[in-house]
Amino acid sequence: MTLFKKYILFVFVLFCFKSQSQNETNNWYFGANAGLNFSTIPPTILTNGMLITTEGCSSISDAFGNILFYSDGITVYDKTHNIMSNGTGLFGNSSTTQSSIIVKEPGNNNIYYIFTLGASGSGSLCSSKVDMNLSAGMGSVTVKNNLLATIMSEKLTSVKHCNGKDTWVISHENNSNNFKCYLVSNSGINNTPIISSIGPVYPNGYNWLGNLKASPSGKRLGLALHGTQGSFELYDFDNLTGIVSNSLSLGSYPNAYGCEFSPDESKFYGDRESGVNFLNLYQWDLCAGSPTAIVASEYVIPVASQIMGMQLAKNNKIYLARLNSPTLAVIDNPNTIGLGCNYNHNGQSIAPKLSRLNLPNFMTSYFNPNQTISPFTYTINCNLVNFNLSSINNTAVVNCNIINTPTNVIWNFGDLASGANNTSTLAAPNHSFTGSGNYTVQLIINGACKSDTLKSVLLINSGPSLSISGNFTICAGEKATLTISGATTYTWNNSSSGTTTVLSPTFTTIYSVTGTGTNSCKSNKLFTITVNKCTAINETDETDNWVKLFPNPVKDELNVQTKHELKIIIYNALGKSIYQSLIAPPSYSIPSKDFEIGIYTVKIISNKGTKIMRLFKSE
Repeated sequence: MTLFKKYILFVFVLFCFKSQSQNETNNWYFGANAGLNFSTIPPTILTNGMLITTEGCSSISDAFGNILFYSDGITVYDKTHNIMSNGTGLFGNSSTTQSSIIVKEPGNNNIYYIFTLGASGSGSLCSSKVDMNLSAGMGSVTVKNNLLATIMSEKLTSVKHCNGKDTWVISHENNSNNFKCYLVSNSGINNTPIISSIGPVYPNGYNWLGNLKASPSGKRLGLALHGTQGSFELYDFDNLTGIVSNSLSLGSYPNAYGCEFSPDESKFYGDRESGVNFLNLYQWDLCAGSPTAIVASEYVIPVASQIMGMQLAKNNKIYLARLNSPTLAVIDNPNTIGLGCNYNHNGQSIAPKLSRLNLPNFMTSYFNPNQTISPFTYTINCNLVNFNLSSINNTAVVNCNIINTPTNVIWNFGDLASGANNTSTLAAPNHSFTGSGNYTVQLIINGACKSDTLKSVLLINSGPSLSISGNFTICAGEKATLTISGATTYTWNNSSSGTTTVLSPTFTTIYSVTGTGTNSCKSNKLFTITVNKCTAINETDETDNWVKLFPNPVKDELNVQTKHELKIIIYNALGKSIYQSLIAPPSYSIPSKDFEIGIYTVKIISNKGTKIMRLFKSE
């Protein structure tokens, strides 16, 4: 795998599977009036729940972790633990393995859907709608028992669409090998499912029992198939298309019931419902390699008494129901292979209430662990910035699971003055910013599922602003004295290091000087010394010293020194008089700033005679 692809895979896991706050899973109500609140460490025991269920249940909290409502698939209880308005008679069943699951309508914080399943492999999959704006914020069921499918097994799970907004709800037909996947968007529920016919046909004989779970990233499904022909199975799931593929049976496990993925998706767990010989917890290493290696990686953890349904929690532990027990079992370190997963049979008290066969059913995207990663990183060295895509905090997600691969990335550095260098398609580019200031850098990740635009504002200090003064035009043989300001220290390319330097070029030459500021950032400035031959005239007449003109070449002002009264006329190269004046001794200044650059003829008339001289005008 190329470096580019590795970087892309890391970042796209983050942005294709944007995790939720997890506070939506804070409150659990299950079993016989049992409950836990996960806003504390350890969880707080709740005894105010009204729900009594043999198996399935679901609950949902708001983004701040406050309970909104919960259900056994038949009755809906509001946050005051009273029956919600119109909240009875849903077509679920408290004896269904996964009787219900709650999904929020994308883009609407007040609309929720409760998906329910009937029991015994002959029940229906239905949806009911809850509007939390009604009944003074207690919520009301506004649409009840919208029929989606019939003759369904008792398996029901949910996961985010790859676009990070919509949601897939997944179930399985009974006496069939059909997965049915329904999309929930801001338009509501699409009643036409994506059907994937894969894996074994579920025959009658309690094979409809058992849990179905999606991995937190949404890229895998795992399920427990109950009955005498029971097994644990793994599948790939495309949360872009809703298609289930690549069936893998982990072996024969009669009466398989509970299952769950570890938070980093590197491990898969399963247990069986009943029987003296079934008192085991099973772990598979999904990073073992080939399908054969995954099957062979089974690790068996003996348990003291019966364990049932499993549920991952926001604290990254997996909780297991124990029938009629005031205690839940806990897998404290589910990402760790083998005995290191630390199974605790008496891990969490719920006393004085009791557990039954299962725990609340949640959309598994709430438990996506990839949620605190910067979109991209960079190091700033004055105006040079090195960019990098973030690494992910758990490489098992990359190593063990299929993820969507984006097609390309595009960087825009927000530095228009840099021209064609303002953009890059490299995974780890560098950019030299053209000046100091704030720049908004954008990273666009284009993928098969969607495109994400990430932004970060960078403060760039490109170094001090340098200013040079002095004579930039000289005659051959002359010296140029230059003075610089704006920095703390200087380095001229003639090896001098002061604020002033003297240059003696014999021809027109480009020089450079580097200034270092108080923050150690450097700026470089180029300048040109123009050397002219200046063969027109001398400043003085060596044989007759009655008049002097200087400097020559002249820039802003021509000085005249004389012992006699005289008249001066200056002609341009076309012979046109541009200046004339009568001059009295001893000195006089002629303004020449507005003269065009070039050679002029100076005619001097006095009682000493007439003199013709040539004058050079520089910049």
